[in-house]
Order: sequence, then C-alpha cells, then structure tokens
Amino acid sequence: MTCWSDLTSDVLERITSFMPLGDYHRFSAVCKNWRLVANEKRYSPTPQLPWLVLGDEPGTRKRIFYNLSEDKHYAMDIPELYSRYICGSSHGWLVAIDINITGILINPFTREFYELPLFPQYDIGMFDTTPFKNVPTDYRNGYRGNTLDRLRVSVVHKAILSHDPKKRPDFTVMHDLDRFEGCTCFLEARRFILESIGVLKQSYLVNCFGYLLFVVWWHQPNEEGHFRTKYFEVIRPDFEKGEAYGLDTFDDHALFLGTNDSIFVDLSEVPGCNGKTDSIYFTDAAWRSSHEKFKFGWDDMGIFNMSNKTLETFYSHEIHHTRVGSPIWLTPNPW
Repeated sequence: MTCWSDLTSDVLERITSFMPLGDYHRFSAVCKNWRLVANEKRYSPTPQLPWLVLGDEPGTRKRIFYNLSEDKHYAMDIPELYSRYICGSSHGWLVAIDINITGILINPFTREFYELPLFPQYDIGMFDTTPFKNVPTDYRNGYRGNTLDRLRVSVVHKAILSHDPKKRPDFTVMHDLDRFEGCTCFLEARRFILESIGVLKQSYLVNCFGYLLFVVWWHQPNEEGHFRTKYFEVIRPDFEKGEAYGLDTFDDHALFLGTNDSIFVDLSEVPGCNGKTDSIYFTDAAWRSSHEKFKFGWDDMGIFNMSNKTLETFYSHEIHHTRVGSPIWLTPNPW
C-alpha cells in the first residue's frame, strides 16, 4: 500500500479539492510539503456550508467564527475587523465599517483587503422620523449613549458585491437603500409583489439558480416588544403572466438569509453535510429595528422548515450583547 508521504503533488492537490475548509487547513498544517500543495489552489473547492461571523471575543481583539459543519468556534486574530460593524457578506468577502463610517472589504481567510471609497457624507444631526415615533429624534443630542453606533447601522443597512474581487477587479460595492431624499425606492419586481401581498416586515429578492424568488420574513413581538421570527413565505413571480406562485419546498437545498448576500446551497453536494435540507437558515437582520436590537441583542436566529412550517434552533450557544452588529453568514473563500 502506498504511503501518504509518497503521493505525488498532483494527487494530493486533487484530494484537497474534496475537503471542507477545516480539513483543508488541518491538511496544510501536517508538513511543509503538504502546505505547499495546499497553497497551490489549482482546483475549484468543494461546495461548503456557510460559516457564521459573530462579534469580537470578549477581552480580546479577535473575531469569533462559527463553523456550522463542525459545530465549532474559531477565534481569529483579524485586527482590521476589530470593533467594526459588518454590513455585508458576498463572494467570501466581508464589508465592514468603523465608527466614522469608513469601510473596508476583507477576505478573512486570505487576509486580503481593500479600503473602500468614502460613503456619501451624512449630517450627524439627521432626524429619525419613523412612523412609530410621534416626535422626531435629533441625534445631535445623543441617544442613550450610542449615537454613532446607531448611526452607522442606520446609514449602511446592507452591502453586497457585484463580483468576486479576485476574479473581476472592476467589482462594485452596492449598499441597500430604501429611502433617498424623501422618496421610497423599490425595484419594479418588488413593487409588483408588495401590492399583491400587503404590509411586510422584511423581504428579500433571491437569485435561485437563475430565477427570482421573493422571500417574505414575518416577525411577531413578545410582551416586552422583542421581535421574534414567526414564519417565512416564498413566492416565485411570473412576470410575463403577471402572476405569483407560492413555493413550498426547496428539496435538497437550503437558503441562508440575513445581512449577507443570500446564499442557496445544494446540500447533496456538500461532503459530510449535517445541514438540514428544505430549510431557511436565518440570522437576525439588524437594520429594520435597530432600537429593539440595541435593547435585546441579535439573537433571533434559527431554521425554518419549508414543508412543515416549523422553527428550530441551529445555534444553542449564548450570543453576548454587542453593538458591533448581528451575526452574518459567510461563504468560505480561501482560494
């Protein structure tokens, strides 16, 4: 029988293409030769389950990552992310902004990063005139000591990338905007669906392998005013006929929703996958009710089963209260 140490680099490189990220890094740590093989990265990686990016580790400057496949935490020393609010995750990259609303784009596994152009200048004295308040709030006077923290969550709701920066250097960072100069902005597709459904708490347009899905996320407050997920509706619009159809199953797929670029994964292609098929994995979305989230934290996470419409948890660990923002899904991309 051939010894592993006698395998050629071509064979070893092919083997690494079938490894999940955790095994890939353990492989690279075995010896110098295997590390050189791992660094070649000549093959496309096997499909991976997303990781969960959490807050800073208490008492350190490290960021906590949760590997869903292994049910294991990793504390990674990434100084560029310390105390930054992560407002986007796309193509394996994170969009993070600091207290002054200056942004970076970083791949936490390769440590490559870009400094982003300055966001448009906003008046710190901006007023909150949401319909739930009778009197507008002037942030110049502060708001429970969290003025700038709240402001950066309010200004940049969500950011995604048009392309992977490693593959397309002409990528664009797009941040979510639903109000601009007093006007409410919608995609035409979203407006069509909104008129047919009614008032929504949260909604997403999701690219599902070439066609659009409209995902409606319903919340319900408890006695303390803490909003918790109630259920999801998934709708597939037919724009030619002007109709919409309910979708009741994802079959072998799972959808990962949150502040990230929405991720569809075919779990049948993920080696050793322990994820739940026909499900929506969701993390707390920070921007819709930042006042409530600053009070209770970002703990509304779970799994929604498409077929039986039930909710369950995937993360049983306590999430410490943080003003850095909500947990966010990240597709590992160390290649």
